[in-house]
Amino acid sequence: MDERTLCGRARALGLSRRWRDASGRMHHVGDDSLRHLLRVLQKEEAALCDAPLLPSLVVTEVDRPTPLPLGVLRGTGSFRLELENGGSVEGFLHPRDEKSCTLPAVTLPGYHRLYLRDAMTTLAVAPARCCSVAMRAGRPDPRLWGVAAQIYGLRMPRDGGIGNFGAVESLAQQAAAQGADALALSPVHAMFAATSGQYSPYSPSSRLFLNVLLADPQCIFCAHDITMAMHAQKDTVDQLSHLQDAVLIDWPLAAQARLRLFRWLYDRMIAPAPPAAMTEFITAGGETLRHHAIFEALHAQETRKGPHGGNWRMWPPALRCPDSEEVRNFARLHAADVAFHGFLQWMAATSLRRACEGARGAGMKIGLIMDMAVGVDPGGSQCWAQHEQFLTGLSIGAPPRYAQPLRAELGPDQLFTHRPAASWL
Repeated sequence: MDERTLCGRARALGLSRRWRDASGRMHHVGDDSLRHLLRVLQKEEAALCDAPLLPSLVVTEVDRPTPLPLGVLRGTGSFRLELENGGSVEGFLHPRDEKSCTLPAVTLPGYHRLYLRDAMTTLAVAPARCCSVAMRAGRPDPRLWGVAAQIYGLRMPRDGGIGNFGAVESLAQQAAAQGADALALSPVHAMFAATSGQYSPYSPSSRLFLNVLLADPQCIFCAHDITMAMHAQKDTVDQLSHLQDAVLIDWPLAAQARLRLFRWLYDRMIAPAPPAAMTEFITAGGETLRHHAIFEALHAQETRKGPHGGNWRMWPPALRCPDSEEVRNFARLHAADVAFHGFLQWMAATSLRRACEGARGAGMKIGLIMDMAVGVDPGGSQCWAQHEQFLTGLSIGAPPRYAQPLRAELGPDQLFTHRPAASWL
């Protein structure tokens, strides 16, 4: 492919050959990079051409009719909408023009399931506008202030070296007492339980679930149960005390200690008689939560086999698809491990909800503000379960903003992070 053809195809797909960085310098995209981009995007375009007429996600706005491809209007054009709140709506699609038909307006915001005879899609219904600061403050021209914190740098008694959502609630309440109306936090996305060295909140396994290391067991268990779990494991008390008092965070050691504590509590306090609230949470999470829990258990198994096991794209082909018979067999044989990861998500979600309620209950007009990672690790849970929704052959190459490089305090094999003193309370 000559340069002229290459540039023409790039323009047709909306690609630019030049870009300006945060310092104002112009850069030229090399031919090899452009060819790779075209290969990935054209492959995706071909896949879309062969895809069903109804996309996997349709986004619309509340109280507005939603246009759909005319091809989905078959027979009587009837539809059924299963609402996020458990209700349902049935009706008929209406022809709009020679290329499209319309779904009647939906009055309830949320993620609903739309069924059209033999097809199904998720209908994401957005509100007409975002909740504004003025709406939260209850006055037209508010002047509010807040604080920011890295969750892992917060301190709580016997926390084992990493802050958690209980510490977030405590910080929010103390900040609210000084007049703060918001607490901004580092991302809380799900990481990799089996590889505790992967701890960057901006390269998560999934943005759909939570980092279970941030779960506060005190939202579920009493102090006596937690103390008993700590003393039941050899050297755990001394190890947690050392981790808490350390100047630096030892991520692998702290994560392993915390997960051992959680597993002991789960096996003895939860698994024999799962609480109804947990069962309801897992049921509501459906296939998406189940796939994440299976991935965590499967990822742990494959990681134990060697360094390549940490990347699902290098697993045996039968394990790369969440709906394969081999994956279903694995889930059956390792049901206790899968259930444990479902429990961890329930405990993390319960902890975060309590922290949110604690912040608002203390008087914060805004409450907690969660930072969000730009993307996910291509070797993680979300890409494994939904790989058809990702361009896994590409990665972000142009940083959106200028950032000073961090000075290395330790060698590359020492996985420590400084505790930010400004986040301590």
